[in-house]
Amino acid sequence: MFAFDVRVSPLLIPSLGLAYAIVLGLFLNSGLVVALKIAVVFFLLGAYSIEWWRVLSPMSSRIRRVIVTDYQALLIPRNKCLPPRIMRPPSVSHLSEYLILLHFDAVDAGSSSAVLRLWPGSLSRSDASRLRFYLRFCAGD
Repeated sequence: MFAFDVRVSPLLIPSLGLAYAIVLGLFLNSGLVVALKIAVVFFLLGAYSIEWWRVLSPMSSRIRRVIVTDYQALLIPRNKCLPPRIMRPPSVSHLSEYLILLHFDAVDAGSSSAVLRLWPGSLSRSDASRLRFYLRFCAGD
């Protein structure tokens, strides 16, 4: 059994900003009518601010802590009002130096699965090394 705490990566907000800036630049350089361009600018600014608030809000459903045992995983959300979710141990969708994608299947038939995206800075050094060790040597059992 081991547990790890998930933090908001310092790369997440700038990468979201860059993605929204690229889309905004594409719309501003297109041949659309000026009124439509203004509407798109306000829509993208609103969408970016909502996304920014959703990432940093303590009331979000983002996963704060993961506890993994041999037969199940417990996903604890940031929002204290939401109950923890009991899932199967994670399977690896992608494992690299810059991104880890973990897929958690639901134990109950009525529940939904979850995907955890871990960017650089999402885990402390000790949590990251423990997770990588588990994924390389123990997850295949």
